[in-house]
Amino acid sequence: MVSDADLRTALEAGLGQENVLVDEASRHAYATDASPCVVEPRAIAMVRSEDDVLRTLAVCRELGVPVTPRASGTSLSGAAIGPGVILDTTRFARILELNEAQRWVRVQPGILLSELNARLRDRGLRFAPDPGSQDLCRIGGMIGHNASGYRSVKYGQTRDHVLGLRVALADGTVLEAKDTAIAGETWKDLIHQAPALETIRRAIEGNRTEILAARRPVRKHACGSTLRVIPLPERRLTLLLYLERFRDLGVVVADVLPMGPSALEAIDGSSLRLLDRDALGVPASAEAMLLIEFDEGDLSGIAKSIVEHLSSRYRLSRPIEVTDDPGRQATLWKVRRSLLPTIIQRPGRRKPWGFVEDPVVPRDRVPEFINFLVDLARQHGTDAGIYGHVGDGNTHFRPFFDPTDPEDFGRMQALRTEFDEAVLGRFRGAPSAEHGIGRIRAETLPKVWGPHVYRVMQTIKQALDPVGLLNPGVLLSDEPWWAAWGGLESRSPM
Repeated sequence: MVSDADLRTALEAGLGQENVLVDEASRHAYATDASPCVVEPRAIAMVRSEDDVLRTLAVCRELGVPVTPRASGTSLSGAAIGPGVILDTTRFARILELNEAQRWVRVQPGILLSELNARLRDRGLRFAPDPGSQDLCRIGGMIGHNASGYRSVKYGQTRDHVLGLRVALADGTVLEAKDTAIAGETWKDLIHQAPALETIRRAIEGNRTEILAARRPVRKHACGSTLRVIPLPERRLTLLLYLERFRDLGVVVADVLPMGPSALEAIDGSSLRLLDRDALGVPASAEAMLLIEFDEGDLSGIAKSIVEHLSSRYRLSRPIEVTDDPGRQATLWKVRRSLLPTIIQRPGRRKPWGFVEDPVVPRDRVPEFINFLVDLARQHGTDAGIYGHVGDGNTHFRPFFDPTDPEDFGRMQALRTEFDEAVLGRFRGAPSAEHGIGRIRAETLPKVWGPHVYRVMQTIKQALDPVGLLNPGVLLSDEPWWAAWGGLESRSPM
């Protein structure tokens, strides 16, 4: 193994001394992301350009040191940490070109989503995906995780808005990746640049039937530039309702979906009880909250229809609130956005650790699934925050545990086993909708897709990265979920 001194010298020769961090404080800071995982790197390379990326890859390839790209580090699955070198893209963050007429923008991977949308807003445009970390996350991380967010029920995931990527492979080859017909001169040029692409094409074509058969009946799934941008809506209409009976949630969602909402967010009664109801204006009797948003069509007519229909059919804790005032809309969204920060700050030794927090199931089974999650937490002696994007079948589940307590950690392991079996089997779902497989869910991937398709994935990885230089331990790993767990020594949730 190359020494730390030689690794530092080689990186500094390519990037400059000021762009290489090897001190203990920096390595400790980059050992974590927003997940419960901890893996300390040997060095951090701060890149500012494509040439810097290629120089870093060249050093790591020559010295046999793994490299893991990182943007803001908001990954909830442990995908932004790794051994060897962390390639920090936060300074590689310019808008390169905006074509308003054709509605696309070309950007570097380190640009903040909030900064991109602030620039686009002046032109009446936006990049559609809006994850909860929208003020912190960057485009590179969003692409890596296939992020979605609050309005995915209408606008989908990041992949739905990516037109092309400029990609650096492990061997230093740079490709323009975009939809390409597998015939003609363009494909011939691509496989001349990267012969591994033909290996991948054959692997996929030869296993097409098995791959299609392994797909799960869910609307979105986290697996894995030029970006498509869309006009800002002229007006948004937001409705907030509180249900007296949790069992009504599913049928209310079924009633609303055909009307084409742009957002459909829910919080269950158990989670509402974790909040300061008085401060947030949540009725004491409410057993579920539903936040609905529309951004096109006859908004006044839609609101009138929903209010009349739902008010006459369901028991509501108070009349449905309807507003198109941006200030009031921000207040209504505050309840939804406040849930995770609130439960993280809840006093006590047990905290809401994110190790089962992003499942997706067929959306018609969401109420049944939430009931299962409530019972699962109860059976393992704890409470949980349960909320999410019900229009997509995506639920966020945060049970409370103290991993420094061996008995509680045993409960966590038992809950995770039962959770995985139910999500994959009983509910035909997947363990992650938008937060990524990463490290914390890597062991589930063969169960999600089956051993045959998993071997195809391994073939693709081997073709593109034969020595395992990139992202070791992420996605394709058989280590148990707690192997890189950092919570065993900490009572602060991640």
